[in-house]
Amino acid sequence: MTAITLAQCLLNDYTEEELRHWSRFYGIRIGSSKPATLASRIAEKLLDKKEMTQRLIILRDEETVLFEQCMEESQPVSDEQKKAAERLIATDYAYMTPAGLIVPSDVTAAYRKLSTTVFRKTRILTSYLLDCLLFVERVYLVIPLHELKGCFTGRYSILCREEVFNKCWDMIHPDDNPCIRTGDMIISRAASDVAGEILEERGNHIYAHPEPREIKDWAVNGYPTVNSECMYFLAWLMDSGLERSYAEEVLQDLTEMIAHGTEVEEVLEALKTYMDITEPRFVPAEIRLKALYSSIRSALLSGAAPADDEAEMMRAEGVQGNGELLYAKTILEAAKLIEKRPVLERLGYVVRVERYAETVLVAFQRPGQKKTYVKILIFPNDPCPCGSGSPYRECHGRKRS
Repeated sequence: MTAITLAQCLLNDYTEEELRHWSRFYGIRIGSSKPATLASRIAEKLLDKKEMTQRLIILRDEETVLFEQCMEESQPVSDEQKKAAERLIATDYAYMTPAGLIVPSDVTAAYRKLSTTVFRKTRILTSYLLDCLLFVERVYLVIPLHELKGCFTGRYSILCREEVFNKCWDMIHPDDNPCIRTGDMIISRAASDVAGEILEERGNHIYAHPEPREIKDWAVNGYPTVNSECMYFLAWLMDSGLERSYAEEVLQDLTEMIAHGTEVEEVLEALKTYMDITEPRFVPAEIRLKALYSSIRSALLSGAAPADDEAEMMRAEGVQGNGELLYAKTILEAAKLIEKRPVLERLGYVVRVERYAETVLVAFQRPGQKKTYVKILIFPNDPCPCGSGSPYRECHGRKRS
């Protein structure tokens, strides 16, 4: 294979206007320079050690492996490697050709000088910190700094001293960082105007520290593929006629809304903008979405999930289930679920509120099948799920108070 330079790739991939815009960004004097001259000057900037470090320091392991493979020869990209290839192309150090993904020869030479042991270790830490920040953006929007460090050190607890964390943060370019750091808070750029309202609404929420693979899952895919309800919902979308790529976009949007605390009815309305769920084949849409909603919220609302002693208490009280507890956000959701009782019963479910306590258990059961419970956190002024319209404290919550 004939060696190709970065300047040649830039010249092939960018228009003259794009090259001029890029030159102005780098402060390159344009004048009457021809596109080939502009491409050469931009390539010099991109091959600068500091610039290359900042662009490549956030590559994940699988992206680095593919990048280094492309240095030897062009690599055809499989479906599993598509996302990694897209991220490499975004760095402007790898390009797609008819033969596959390639890395220019001068980029290869510069990278081999750059790729020291220190760089490799820093890249591993920095790329994972960026995954944690993407997780914060897609799930919490706002999170205390010490909670972010808790997520970060879950994978690299030995290496993650304060100075290491700060160094990795500084290595991420602001254009790549989805969050900003304000005092002892980490705030998604998208939520910077409403951060105070989010914190006030959240109260003393206990933040989850997911497994590193779950954090990476959210960062790479935009939704947790390790969550069975997510995969059931994706399969349902595809069975309903959506192409996989479009179905994944829909799932990403819905899971982000759910993670941010959007009410399930609003998420359902959003689903209607993607597909017509009034057709007979879409009757289970509401049930399927509620299952997805409960599963996502239960994974994120750490502290709302039952402790072992609470689970033991439920067994002692004779509360039987299928071993899978689904969590909703508020008691209002329980009332709305019960309002939909006719729809659920047409689908073969028996619906009733089984227990009133600090939490309410709503049971869903089809004939011949085990019960599925939705567990809802309850507050005194929330409407009672029995459907009376009275606040819980004045109805079934009176005995407890």
